[in-house]
Amino acid sequence: MKRFFPLFLLLSAAILLLTGCTARQEEPVLYEPPAESWQGDAPQDVLDLITGCGHTVTPVSTEPGILHAQRYYAELDGDRLHAVSVFRYESAKAAQAEAACIDADGYGFRFPLEGDEVSLVQVSWVDTPHFYLDGDRIILYIGRDAGIRFALEEAFGTPFAGADVAAICGTE
Repeated sequence: MKRFFPLFLLLSAAILLLTGCTARQEEPVLYEPPAESWQGDAPQDVLDLITGCGHTVTPVSTEPGILHAQRYYAELDGDRLHAVSVFRYESAKAAQAEAACIDADGYGFRFPLEGDEVSLVQVSWVDTPHFYLDGDRIILYIGRDAGIRFALEEAFGTPFAGADVAAICGTE
């Protein structure tokens, strides 16, 4: 019996190795809705501005964001951290009301609740936020590309919130 024990151990180890009992690391699966999900009033003008600056724009999602409006999210140059979001509201008045909830630096949000209560939200963006107001839309650009910022400012005016605004207002 003692003679067969080492053979038994060797055979058991070989079976375990061959059956794949080793830990497998699977690649995370990221949900990326197809670009076709951008239907209807997609913000093509914003995307055209950015592509005009020499960047690749990939429509990724229409999932909700931090603001309370229909959101169109696109990544720039294949980088999920370098992005633009366009939030479309029912009216320009609704967009202006929500813009008033965004702190000058673009990192804080003060959403009104019932009565005098306010919901305070702080966001840690992966890069510098720049918020632009255009009629019934709020455009959020996350990044530092001077060409993109120049194009957005030419089209939509000076950002109403973001790092540059905070520096001007002295709230940085």
